[in-house]
Amino acid sequence: MKISYEGNVKVKTYVDGRIEKYDERGNLIYYNNSLFNVEEWHLYDENDNEIYGCDNRGSSWTSDYDENGNKTHHTRTGGFEWWKEYNDQVKVIHYKSNDGIEWFDDGYYEERKEVVA
Repeated sequence: MKISYEGNVKVKTYVDGRIEKYDERGNLIYYNNSLFNVEEWHLYDENDNEIYGCDNRGSSWTSDYDENGNKTHHTRTGGFEWWKEYNDQVKVIHYKSNDGIEWFDDGYYEERKEVVA
């Protein structure tokens, strides 16, 4: 691996052709894997949470976070979407997606009825 800089951007170039670029805070802002023709771009908020990403295949995604930096909502091109709730120990206790998956982890592991959106 070779490390270089483009201004404040750290660039890692790997022997297999992958390129990763990081901002001054260490966030991955660009990824290129020429072997699989994949390029990705990433944007972060002031708390270093990825809030937007896209790639060269026409896919994009957005994410929302709670006040503790936990990812609570995520959407992708094509309409896929999920939501998460956390407890005080930052453990996911509820997950729901718009493709019909929903689960709870409340410590009781009781059988739940399917929730219809």
